[in-house]
Amino acid sequence: MSTVESTSQIGRQVRFKFGNSEYEGTIASERKSRAGDSHIFKVEVLADPDNNIMFEVNETEVRYVSDADMKRISSEEIIDFLENGGLVSILRRNSGGTNQPKVWLRLDSRGNVSYTFSEEHGVVGGKTIPFGTLEGDKIFSPRKDAVVEYLQGFKLTQAQADAVVESVGTYP
Repeated sequence: MSTVESTSQIGRQVRFKFGNSEYEGTIASERKSRAGDSHIFKVEVLADPDNNIMFEVNETEVRYVSDADMKRISSEEIIDFLENGGLVSILRRNSGGTNQPKVWLRLDSRGNVSYTFSEEHGVVGGKTIPFGTLEGDKIFSPRKDAVVEYLQGFKLTQAQADAVVESVGTYP
């Protein structure tokens, strides 16, 4: 475990154990402990794309996450996530209208690929979710090209994006 430096730690990514689970989050605030000999961090953990949970954690219970650790999501992990429900879940989030949502992929607190609507918590992505692309759980065939283009925003090649669409399936 690590001790706090003299400068503010707000905004740093950390990992910590809570019960039997390990979480990763961002330090949102810090204060001195009542005894004054350590810091207590309020850590924001993204629970799902729309919600977050705040934990209070003593500085001695956190491990700082390096930028290199935070930014690593392989194309294989991205493809697996998208093919196994992630793409359909993302595409359902755009119901049209103004202020259409943008999505970034990220690793959740357990190291699994997830997504967020917050650029500051995302690693890759940021393109507006294309509208009218689903028919049930399948890609609406006339909008297939828009989905392939969208997938390339996650740093997938044309061939990888085509394979994801093929795996998810199209209709009609």
